[in-house]
Amino acid sequence: MKLADYFSFIVGGDDVAKQKPHPQGLSKAVTLFKVKPSEVMYVDDMPLIFVAAKKMGVKTVGFYSRVSGDLSSAEVRVRDIRNLLKYIK
Repeated sequence: MKLADYFSFIVGGDDVAKQKPHPQGLSKAVTLFKVKPSEVMYVDDMPLIFVAAKKMGVKTVGFYSRVSGDLSSAEVRVRDIRNLLKYIK
């Protein structure tokens, strides 16, 4: 999709020892960005990592997709990715 130019870095499965839903990748991204967890918005269509993300202090956004699970544990839920803009300060 030629999106690499839009990102400073990408934390993928090859970059961590423990895969999702373990929060290791999210924690690594927070560290690489040098930000506070409270400044991070985690968006996913699968809810398994939301509990760990919230414990870290990260805002959670559930994104409805054709494969999404129960997103009720996310703080915010969206159907259209463009709706994320109103939650970004």
